[in-house]
Amino acid sequence: MRSTLLFWSLIFTSNIIAQITITSNDMPNAGDLLLQQNATLNGTINLEESGANLYWTIDENFLTLTGQVTSTDCQPIANAPFTYQIFFNSPLDAEHNSDYAIIAAAPAIPLDQLPIPIPITIEDTYQFYQTRSDRYALTGFGATISGFPTGAAGEPVDVIYPLPLTYGLSDQSSSYFQYDIPTLGTYITAQTRNTEVMAWGTMNFFGQEYPVLKVRSEIAASDSLYVSQFNFGFPFDRPLAVEYKWLTPGIKVPLLQINTTAGTQSGVLVYQTPSPVVEVSPSASWVGFPNPMQTTLMIDGIQNTELFVMYDRLGKVVLKGKVTKGEAIDVSALTEGIYLLQVAGQNIKCVK
Repeated sequence: MRSTLLFWSLIFTSNIIAQITITSNDMPNAGDLLLQQNATLNGTINLEESGANLYWTIDENFLTLTGQVTSTDCQPIANAPFTYQIFFNSPLDAEHNSDYAIIAAAPAIPLDQLPIPIPITIEDTYQFYQTRSDRYALTGFGATISGFPTGAAGEPVDVIYPLPLTYGLSDQSSSYFQYDIPTLGTYITAQTRNTEVMAWGTMNFFGQEYPVLKVRSEIAASDSLYVSQFNFGFPFDRPLAVEYKWLTPGIKVPLLQINTTAGTQSGVLVYQTPSPVVEVSPSASWVGFPNPMQTTLMIDGIQNTELFVMYDRLGKVVLKGKVTKGEAIDVSALTEGIYLLQVAGQNIKCVK
């Protein structure tokens, strides 16, 4: 009887600590709102630590949250300008047919390093992503450059993760993107990404344990700008970038991500932690209406008075205060865009 109990005890324990697999189901898709917070480390961490059944504790002793929330809205491809859809919304092009788009910051083209000033404008910038059973990839970019919409489809694309991700996986991929810049020439980015699943284990993330895979991505990239006027290309070196990500099933951003540039820590992101201000019943459901907003926003589900905070796409607080059942939040001063409302421990995506 004792040996039988020991047998089942070992089986049960091994199931708890068994390593996991990250699949396409754990990647972002259209309609997702991805939330991360910026943070700073309070101490040091061995970023190159690898192995099986490791344990990491992430809490206020390990890092300090800055309070800046970064929200990424994964939009259906149909929401992107039609010109970009020619590149990224064709079922006949399996390499570039994408699943969602995000509005992104304009690429940092170093025009200030050219021999003569050449003014251009870059607007309406998008990034396009594809999730397949065998990969999660950045397929390309779209931008309106000096008034002309242009797409830069990867030839080949940037494979961010080969899928499925399992402990011990090692992969190398190359990507190449070329922008055509009206009246100027072309801008090219070529890079090599080395991906390694270097560890698996458990992460205690602010008191809750998650099974995780630790993924290391090393990105070596170079840029060049070919100026037709000079009939010459100008190369620009990029420092080596390394990303360390702790991934868990069901959460579509890393629990923890630490970036380094040229060997120096350059950024820390964590999955948005639950708000400790108000405890909400698991059955509670909050809805903001009308959505899209116009001048006011009502919150259906509030029973008493609750604190609220509203962020813009860059994580900046644009409104905060208290809202009571039956009252409306005045949003008339907000500009058109996408916002995140946090109220009573829940998040509501709002559009104006």
